Amino acid sequence: MTGDGTRDDLRSALDDGNAVRLDAVVNDLLRETARSGDATAALEATVDLMAARRFDTMLRLADGAARVAPPAQAWQLWPHVVQALIELGATNTAERVITQLLTHDEPEAIAAKGHLYARLGRMRKDHFVDTGRADALTGALAAYSDAYRHGADQLWAGVNAVALAAAANRRGLAIDGTPIPDADQLLALATTAPLPRSAWSIATELELRLARGEAATLQPLLAQLFEAHDASPFVYVSLSRQLTEIWELDAGDPLLVMLGERSLAVGAGEVLLPATPDGYERTFGTEFPIPVEVYRSGLDRARSVGNLLMNGAFSVGTVFAMRGDDLHPSLAGRIVLVTNEHVVPDPARENRIQASELLAQFDGVAGPDGKALMLGNLRAIWRSPREQLDVTVLVSDDAAVEQLSGLDVAPVLPIVRDGSYVYVIGHPGGGGLQLSIRGNDLIDHDGTRIHYRAPTSKGSSGSPVFDDVWRLIGVHHKGSTDLPALNGATGTYPANEGNSIHALRAALETTPPDRWGEQVRPV
Repeated sequence: MTGDGTRDDLRSALDDGNAVRLDAVVNDLLRETARSGDATAALEATVDLMAARRFDTMLRLADGAARVAPPAQAWQLWPHVVQALIELGATNTAERVITQLLTHDEPEAIAAKGHLYARLGRMRKDHFVDTGRADALTGALAAYSDAYRHGADQLWAGVNAVALAAAANRRGLAIDGTPIPDADQLLALATTAPLPRSAWSIATELELRLARGEAATLQPLLAQLFEAHDASPFVYVSLSRQLTEIWELDAGDPLLVMLGERSLAVGAGEVLLPATPDGYERTFGTEFPIPVEVYRSGLDRARSVGNLLMNGAFSVGTVFAMRGDDLHPSLAGRIVLVTNEHVVPDPARENRIQASELLAQFDGVAGPDGKALMLGNLRAIWRSPREQLDVTVLVSDDAAVEQLSGLDVAPVLPIVRDGSYVYVIGHPGGGGLQLSIRGNDLIDHDGTRIHYRAPTSKGSSGSPVFDDVWRLIGVHHKGSTDLPALNGATGTYPANEGNSIHALRAALETTPPDRWGEQVRPV
């Protein structure tokens, strides 16, 4: 496969949100890098992944390619490895990696030092934003100054140094020992960048004109940024963060409103709309605006989530569709349905509800009669008891099951940190289909159990649990006001619990499904 073809495949997978295809493209890139000894295609793909904010995949590609690339390209990849670690919240690891890399003095390593100092500046800047500590601010300024002097992207490193110097001056901090790049020289560099101008050069000019107090130029520059050939959600979010956290613009400033509107349009952020010509509404408390694309993605996933009905009327729980080969190779080519074992139990254990008595109703999909799709002929082909994974896997012999597309599975469980959250779709209270998208903090997981605060109620049993980009990570099965903490932590907390889809896959590897299930097997 050619480099251009691979990059096209990568961008197509990113546009489609197809995680399985994206993983396959990355695997092809790593194999091709190892075979050819040339990491050019991997470097280009890493940039695409950063622009799309797919930092988990970016880390896997950059780290793997650096292992097999020739030295000059490996040192170009290391700053990308560090960048991904920073974006994923692994700043302690990132700083240790940078510190070790800066001890090298090979020619290729020296060429990378400017970029590494810039990443160090980024981490210290984030530490300043999080803590307000003066030493973090001056440390970030010194790192960006070092990056500028060591030949990093002069616009990027230089404008950060200028912005941090302005922040230090506002606080009366002494910065006499740190050389600050000349803003006029940087502005000349930004405004004479080759045509067509990049989004980053326009964003840099905007910051430099802000530093010079040229307010009248700012909104026209932002409009130019939106039209740049390489404008992306990553650029919008980065500039918005810089204007808010370092330049300390008010949330209702027209620049931030314009950025918010554009971020909302591409499904990457939120906007606070002006209430009056001279004032803007504010967000109070912990709630925040939800981008319309989040709703659209949730509604798309909701098509694969159904309600299990007894006698066609009484809800007993939630069920969702998956592609069979996402669970076990023996199920390839068919759609399977997943719910809790305590919803559809083993008849030998509890002769209460049997699969053959149930119908699965999918409100988001039209059946042959134009009404909600209704599937019968259900049978269980695999179970894990409620004391373990609490899962029953069902199949339907109804041909209409093929109208369901199944859910994309996350390659890994999400990193647990402040701001991590999940989504849940189900039939709480046995009512209509509902999406839990508020108060959804991800608390912890141990590889098998996942703890979160997404609101659920009776009837949510068997609901799919998603990560923050709507990839399937687990099966909801219970909640408690005193759920024991995970990973050796002491104490309890109020939370809901699901079991991970990856643990389910592993269990199926050990005990494969019975494709005939609770039905007389053919002779």
